[in-house]
Amino acid sequence: MTKLILYMKDNKIFFSVSVLGGSAFFIRSMEECIKYYQLDYKEWQFILSRLWKVVDCRNYDSLSQWDELDGEIVPSVIMENIPYEKKELQATSEDEHDLLKKLYLKTPRLILDIINELFTMASSIIGSDFDQFSLWMVERINKLTHKLEVENIPIPETSILERSKIKDNNGLGCTLDKYEISQLLIK
Repeated sequence: MTKLILYMKDNKIFFSVSVLGGSAFFIRSMEECIKYYQLDYKEWQFILSRLWKVVDCRNYDSLSQWDELDGEIVPSVIMENIPYEKKELQATSEDEHDLLKKLYLKTPRLILDIINELFTMASSIIGSDFDQFSLWMVERINKLTHKLEVENIPIPETSILERSKIKDNNGLGCTLDKYEISQLLIK
């Protein structure tokens, strides 16, 4: 299994994965899956545009808002077996919901897991200890890279993680240029 971003100093392990850096790595991993499974990129633009908004978050309030509104597209919410009207979605129309449901039904499990995990990570940082969160994030990234390796899916460049450090912006990391990082997002 590939191990990422582990630094040793004085017999202590230091982790340097920020929320935005880890999120960008997960989204890029999802893009690699979309390419690997030869899925229609255009069908994924709506989802990618909502996911990539995370790297624009400048503080925890904007991260929390992203998690609340854009978290509506999480497969576990969309695939829930209750009518749209009862889901109380604020930022996702019924038509968008129905399109997502159709798309998710034909999507490989790994991609659905990546989307679910991305929002789990975002909601977990609020009120967390940064060192513990970074350790948790590294564990998630290691599990993801292992899954990608097993499927022979290319692993994104780890330089994504280095662009936005845990020490920047109270653990959130600095904002990133989604169009520079993404390989599938269309302006």
